[in-house]
Amino acid sequence: MRHNPITYYLFFITTTFCSCNLGLTKCEDVQEWKIENYKIVESRCLGYAGPPYYPLAVYDGGKSLGNTGFRKDDCTITFQATDDLYIIFDICKSKLTEIKPDKKQIDIATVDSVIIFSNELHQSKLLDRKKVEKFIKDWNKSRTSDFRDKPVDSVFYPTFQYKFTVYTTNGQKEFLGANYLISNRTKWTFYINDDKDIEYFNKLWSK
Repeated sequence: MRHNPITYYLFFITTTFCSCNLGLTKCEDVQEWKIENYKIVESRCLGYAGPPYYPLAVYDGGKSLGNTGFRKDDCTITFQATDDLYIIFDICKSKLTEIKPDKKQIDIATVDSVIIFSNELHQSKLLDRKKVEKFIKDWNKSRTSDFRDKPVDSVFYPTFQYKFTVYTTNGQKEFLGANYLISNRTKWTFYINDDKDIEYFNKLWSK
């Protein structure tokens, strides 16, 4: 069997490039903080190009939770440990705040009506009963996505697509939606469906 010389050439270039760059990122721990059962380690890393960068690794009782900590200011490091746990570390006072989503189920029997508002069109509609039942069912089984450390009205970038007002026998609740994510007027977002259908809210509006 004859082999294409171009294939050999591409293989040689790829192998050489990868081997030349292996191990070229050097990291060293520069400082650490211990707060309750957590430890945060800041490292100084230098790759083959560019300035040094400083990842922040977080450990829980010796178990690594990842190195995606964010230095918000001189005293504050934020970190999302799991889908439903966001931690704010105050390294100046050696304190921490754990934030979890406040998600409440809605009993469909208590729902009187749901109004959907299109932020793009600046128009509102009353959802029919079939869509109301779908929306409530999907909200009740929605999964946590993440915590977004920004004002509630700008949780979605650049802004939300739809707002839902759910009227129940106990009062009313508001939700913001964009693509396949929904927020219950908090900084937490949830997957409204498992298919991650970016047309989910558009379908509720148009169908």
